[in-house]
Amino acid sequence: RRAARPRAARPRWVAAAAETGKDCSLDVGGVRLAYDYQVGMRPTVVFLPGFYNARYRDSKVNALETLCRRKRQGFLVPDYYGTGRSDGDFKDGTVSRWTDDALQLIDKVLGEDAKVVLVGAGVGGWIMLHLALRRPRSVVGLVGITADPDFTDDLLLPSMTAEQRAEMEEKGEVLMTWGTRQYPISKALVDDGQTMNLLKGENGGLDIRCPVRLIHGLQDEEIPYERAMTLLNRLRSNDVTLNFIKDGDHVLERDADFLRAWEAVCDVSDRYYEYDLTSPGSG
Repeated sequence: RRAARPRAARPRWVAAAAETGKDCSLDVGGVRLAYDYQVGMRPTVVFLPGFYNARYRDSKVNALETLCRRKRQGFLVPDYYGTGRSDGDFKDGTVSRWTDDALQLIDKVLGEDAKVVLVGAGVGGWIMLHLALRRPRSVVGLVGITADPDFTDDLLLPSMTAEQRAEMEEKGEVLMTWGTRQYPISKALVDDGQTMNLLKGENGGLDIRCPVRLIHGLQDEEIPYERAMTLLNRLRSNDVTLNFIKDGDHVLERDADFLRAWEAVCDVSDRYYEYDLTSPGSG
């Protein structure tokens, strides 16, 4: 007689370990970090906003939150240190700090046994890669929307004038036009970025093995689309797809863009299941 195959358990609901709903906050190292969290089925979708973007300034957040609610799937989105409702001075924010904060937020709100799909926009795509490296058993899928790992070292610094570099060194930050917008670029961010680079190395050397979906606009005015190809090649996972949008810009905030992002989230989410080894038919 052939043994019965293990069957997948019914979707598990996340047991909330902290505040839920809108305008929640959590103390992380003495700093109040703001977040929104709707309880739902695993894996929880964790949205990591772009650079200098608070939760309320990113239309992708509202679209994904609504779609997760319809699917009854958990959804978590933070405001980074120094942005939006969170405490702190943005000038002191760095990729390593935002990564550490996101990790603590996931652990404290969802629990250390959390299963998450990370959706990273812009610098959030850099942060999501570090989270996947540090929590490989928790991260079951990645969706990068114009992800920009290593952008401080490879893109910002080479484009700075001598005057801008001098001002950054003297004052600790410089206001810099990048693409079609102005951003405050701090010395702390640039220095920290040199310790957080991920794209330098051989193909397949980035030890991330979960499904990854990358979306990038060919008209991106901030991050060249070739970066997405570099990231794809660096990933060890074989389950990686890259969707180029011919007329897509950096923010990708049209209805069609929301739909593409949601399809990618559903694709990696639906590949995750948990075996029920306690049932009589589990063999």
